[in-house]
Amino acid sequence: MAPGHVGQAPIANFDLGWNNPWGGLYSTLNDMLRLLTALNLVDATGSTFPQVLASQTLREMLLPAFMNPDSKTGQGSPFQMMYFQNKLMRTLGGSINGYSSHLISIPGLRLSMVVLANSGNVDVSPFTLEAARLLIPLIQNQLLKEELGPQPAPNATLFTTVFLGQDARGPGMLTVSADDNGVLFVADSRLESLADDLAYRLSYVGDVNNGTQRFRVTLVGRDVDSQAFLTCLNLVNLAVTNEFMDFSAFGLEHYRTLIFQGEQYQKVSNDFPAQHQFETAS
Repeated sequence: MAPGHVGQAPIANFDLGWNNPWGGLYSTLNDMLRLLTALNLVDATGSTFPQVLASQTLREMLLPAFMNPDSKTGQGSPFQMMYFQNKLMRTLGGSINGYSSHLISIPGLRLSMVVLANSGNVDVSPFTLEAARLLIPLIQNQLLKEELGPQPAPNATLFTTVFLGQDARGPGMLTVSADDNGVLFVADSRLESLADDLAYRLSYVGDVNNGTQRFRVTLVGRDVDSQAFLTCLNLVNLAVTNEFMDFSAFGLEHYRTLIFQGEQYQKVSNDFPAQHQFETAS
């Protein structure tokens, strides 16, 4: 490990005992970047990482627990939050005698940076913030150029059915439909109490894990009132973005299992109407 410095003078390694940050755990620049990249779930080439943590855990880690009265800064677990150029930035930083660090992450742009310094007298956060100030508009412009819209499902009729299951919000019925272009939309019965015509729009990612079909999920409003409600969700960063929905266990006519936010939903039986099965499950 590089020796720490105070000013120009090197200092000997020392042990703070119980007060060691993170219990005395050391890391490298590359490992920190790998961690942040894995939290974004997609690397720079667009390839998906194996998902180790449950979607609910990732969501809790990346969302603020509360926002401060200024509506620009907040606190999560483990990240501090701040709006920077209209993007919710996750940050962590600190210093001890001889060392300082700062990291930022904007998952929506797949942008993460880490600065480590072997000096306790330097605030390194201006380096990451200035780099972000320069990079954000460049990345946004590039994403606009590359935006192709939601990708249609391969053979959309294999997915268009009804699934039943439940999560922390309670029992739910997910109804999958497709537009004329083969893009899938999922109506969630638990969203009906929030606003009319909210739906999950799915963009096809690819085949993962031996036949499991993965889609990227975005919560969208399909009428004016729903779009207004969705705008409110976006303002507090609660809208569903950059999550995945997986379809697996292909049967004779449809996929039989849907996985979303770590929970499984099963295709309804053909013997009884879907609404009857949902009311029975509820």
